[in-house]
Amino acid sequence: MANPASTSETMATNYDVFLSFRGEDTRHGFTGHLYDALRRSGVNTFIDDENLRTGETIRPQLLQSIEASKISIVVFSTNYAASTWCLDELVQILRCHRERNQLVFPVFYKIEPSHVRYQKETYKKAMDAHEIKFGCHSQKVKEWKEALNKTSNRKGFHLKHGYEFEFIQKIVKKALTCIPPRQLLIGDHMVGLQTRVVEAESDLYSWDRVLSNGESHKRKPYNNNTMLGIVGIGGSGKTTLAKALYNSICHRFECACFLLNVRKISDQEEGLVRLQQTLLSKLLGEGEIKVRSVEEGISMIKEKLSKKRALIVLDDVDKIEQLKALAGECDWFSDKTRIIITTRDKYLLTAHEVEKIYETKLLSDPESLELFCWNAFKMTRPKANYEDLSNQAIHYAQGLPLALKVIGSNLINKNLEEWKSALDKYEKNPPKDIQSVLRVSYDSLEGNEKDIFLDIACFFNGKKWENVKNVLHGCGMFTEDGIRILVDKSLLTINDGYLRMHDLIQNMGREIVKQEAPRGVSDRSRLWFHEDVLELLPNDKENKKIEGIKLVQCEEHDWTDTALEKMKKLRILILRNTNLSCRTILLPEQLRLLDWKGYPSKSIPSNLKKIVAFSLRHSPLTLENSFQNFEHLTYMNFSHCESITHFPNVSKAQCLRKLILNGCINLVSFDESVGFLPNLTYLRASKCTKLRKFLSRICLPSLEHLSFNWCTRLGLFPHIVEKMDKPLKICLKATAIQEIPDSFVDLVGLHYLDLTSCEKLGYLPSCLFMLPNLVTLKVGGCPQLGGSFARFRGSLSTTAESRPSLETLHFSHASLRDKDLQEIMQSFPNLEVLNVSSNNFVSIPACVQESSYLTSLDLSCCLKLQEIPEFPSSVRKVDVRHCNSLSANTTSMLWSQVSREINKLQVVMPTSNTKIPEWWDDCTSWKYRRQDLNFEACGKFPVVALAFVFGEMNYESVGLHLSIESGDVNSAYQPSHNFTVAENHVLLCDLRLWFSDEEWKRLDAHVEHGNTWKKVKVRCVPDIIPVHWGVYVYKKETSMKDIQFQKLQFRPCSKKISNWEKRLSSAEELAIASFSENLKTVVKNLKRLMAPREEEQSFCLMQQDEDEEEEEEGESDMEA
Repeated sequence: MANPASTSETMATNYDVFLSFRGEDTRHGFTGHLYDALRRSGVNTFIDDENLRTGETIRPQLLQSIEASKISIVVFSTNYAASTWCLDELVQILRCHRERNQLVFPVFYKIEPSHVRYQKETYKKAMDAHEIKFGCHSQKVKEWKEALNKTSNRKGFHLKHGYEFEFIQKIVKKALTCIPPRQLLIGDHMVGLQTRVVEAESDLYSWDRVLSNGESHKRKPYNNNTMLGIVGIGGSGKTTLAKALYNSICHRFECACFLLNVRKISDQEEGLVRLQQTLLSKLLGEGEIKVRSVEEGISMIKEKLSKKRALIVLDDVDKIEQLKALAGECDWFSDKTRIIITTRDKYLLTAHEVEKIYETKLLSDPESLELFCWNAFKMTRPKANYEDLSNQAIHYAQGLPLALKVIGSNLINKNLEEWKSALDKYEKNPPKDIQSVLRVSYDSLEGNEKDIFLDIACFFNGKKWENVKNVLHGCGMFTEDGIRILVDKSLLTINDGYLRMHDLIQNMGREIVKQEAPRGVSDRSRLWFHEDVLELLPNDKENKKIEGIKLVQCEEHDWTDTALEKMKKLRILILRNTNLSCRTILLPEQLRLLDWKGYPSKSIPSNLKKIVAFSLRHSPLTLENSFQNFEHLTYMNFSHCESITHFPNVSKAQCLRKLILNGCINLVSFDESVGFLPNLTYLRASKCTKLRKFLSRICLPSLEHLSFNWCTRLGLFPHIVEKMDKPLKICLKATAIQEIPDSFVDLVGLHYLDLTSCEKLGYLPSCLFMLPNLVTLKVGGCPQLGGSFARFRGSLSTTAESRPSLETLHFSHASLRDKDLQEIMQSFPNLEVLNVSSNNFVSIPACVQESSYLTSLDLSCCLKLQEIPEFPSSVRKVDVRHCNSLSANTTSMLWSQVSREINKLQVVMPTSNTKIPEWWDDCTSWKYRRQDLNFEACGKFPVVALAFVFGEMNYESVGLHLSIESGDVNSAYQPSHNFTVAENHVLLCDLRLWFSDEEWKRLDAHVEHGNTWKKVKVRCVPDIIPVHWGVYVYKKETSMKDIQFQKLQFRPCSKKISNWEKRLSSAEELAIASFSENLKTVVKNLKRLMAPREEEQSFCLMQQDEDEEEEEEGESDMEA
């Protein structure tokens, strides 16, 4: 019987089973049927070719095939021992069993095991014949006898009577249970994949780690112990990640099944039944299993898989019915089973109560470049002259693996001109291979969700969610539910309140709109490409198709005043820097959004009765007319409209939620109706420098944000008519406010008050601190408050029930002294964050040790400060930058506190001694060349403190970049927050503070993976080179066996010295060195002369940055 997978393929193939048998006894009968049954069950089986058995010496190919197999099945038949080939095979099989742990199953086919064990009957005759031929004392014969004895003593299969078919099925079933699941083909150059596998595996087994740590839980989460969802947009690598995770863990299970393309198969006739049949057949190791209905399949899965330790992957699930048919309940399976589900729709996982969800991460720029280059150049870097075009492709793909592969493959072996042409084409017409994959998610949407998706893709990507929601709701769409569906299907994300859509998904949506009318723009529903808009508007014809227009950066054009009015279905109009020759603008009545920067008219058309949002910044508007016709209006932004002097009556605009008037430098007054809008949540009028008075009274029950920053003449705050209990933030930075009215007591919901740089403010009433929700107060730069602090301190309640709830206090630049700080600490026992920088403290009072809630203390630029007591264990951050008078005892105490495990402390302080204390575990100097701080870890990620001593530097803000390297796992972490340092300062920090609990679990997972030593590297970002760094290991948290340090051998640069350098005399060398040092000193002094004092500079910058953030938000509420 010829073997299709033998002989020449032997060396290259690993086999599941090797069959050893006597050919003339069973080849064309029992063994032939056994081979066929194994192959049909998916078992890769080696059976020798008859042509191999020539001569008396066993061929090397057969010996190698035995070594390459996981299991050997030895079929003992009547004449097995008569073949020296069979006996040599048996010796080799037992050797592989001893040395390779290969499994051996004897099969006694119509022969008694004792005949083999003790060489009786035909086996005795055969062995006698071998002794005659090779000699009775032959070593070979002894090995054969021993092999027969040992093999026949193993547990196997004995056929006496009965059907051979049933007997063969038992052997096949046993073999299947002993063969680990087969690895899936993934492909080469899977950049960044292994890192994501480690993270996903950590999520999958997170519950097991909780149990192993002995943590008790009242309730075992439903489906949490069994299922992991992998969710992401099309082309993000969900299936590839699932395959790699499957390959990584399948050896832990007795059976495994990867069901590909669940979505496509289930849409076919009897698709779910076929999927159930495949699942049962693969996990049970049987041939085709008949299932007649979905209900019967569910019953069979529950009955037959309940005790299996199985790994199941359901790939590309898009309907809840698929999950209910294939993995409906966790109690269908044993608690050792794991189920991985890939889907584009997060809602499916939530509805199925899958609690562990891994969201696929797009590739970083370095990862994207490497993957792209593998596909475009077959190497890791771009070819010469292709760097810029490669970066253009990376920017286009935005980290989507599918796009990087498709574009790279399309550009391979093409010249520069062809690259440029192709990339320009992709910007307008994305590749179909990408579009078809992404469009699957769009096609699954209903009509309402499709309209919302297309509006966002064409107009609102990157816009503020709340504003977009109001506009779309005004268009009659069910916005809340629609947006949730888009988010669940990975078509959209909401980050920090802004809508974010991947560029390629946005392009897909825009391409759908283009296909509405490929050649005629007037028949499309939405226009955003300026050439299309410019083609349409001059026609001056009535149009009932266009619903939205966006035009950006357009020169002056000669349009008629009715061009826009004739677009009867126009809902959305967004124009930027568009100059029209006409000054009278007529607009259609259906308009909901009018967003026109540089709107040319002085007035707003009165026919816009359905309008929801105005954004008319930098316009010549005067607002002489009231807003009496705009009952649906929710949003108005008239920032930098310098002709506005008075804001008019808005009493009919009862739906108004946001009003923004930043930079209206001639604004003098508001109509009193503004103070009585029931739905107004947000009012900002910063930098209105002529505004002296806002309103006399306000009653704004929905108000959440009020800002008049940098209204330098504003001296009065309005009277509060009645209680306002919504969470409220008030910003009055750099105003002329002199006092806080007593009616502030009715601002029950006030939680944030910023009075920074209110230089005329001389008193804070005690009622302010009795507000139940006030947690943040900023009064830095109010010099008159320092002396009056004792006044309002004396009126504060001392009872525990009525103590102030203040958690964050900024009281810098107020000439505070030691006694003032003591009163602050005692008056506000709940303080968590305290900034008292740039004050006149000498010694911090000991009562700070009683502040059990305090986590952050900023004492920077307190130039007289000498002594600081030990902090409570709650403190996490201490900033004493530029406190150059600190005593040696204080400095030593801070080093000591950082070294205590319980503290988790970060300290920035000046240092005159640049060395790390000797009792730290590792310290190194960067004397000659740059080196990353590095150590090696095994087991769990070590809990350590780091120290960086900085010399001269050009940056004040320092970040951290941490990478873990080990073989195929290379991962990098860069925490989102930075630290403020200074020249000749040291940064001490418990590394745990730089990472969230979830990020720390990721670090643990990477170090645990593979149980090998991992190299950990840490460097500062930007590239600041400290003069020293050190590592301190927290011994209670980390065993010293799990961390090791590599001492760096630093050597001076050994470059070849040029001839002119050799000719320098010692005097000349000394002169050059002296000049170099003098030049450094001059440059350093010039920097200090040109810059303000350090403490002043940091304070000014702080205010400027915060104000710029606020101003930017006001500018960009409706913009990307």
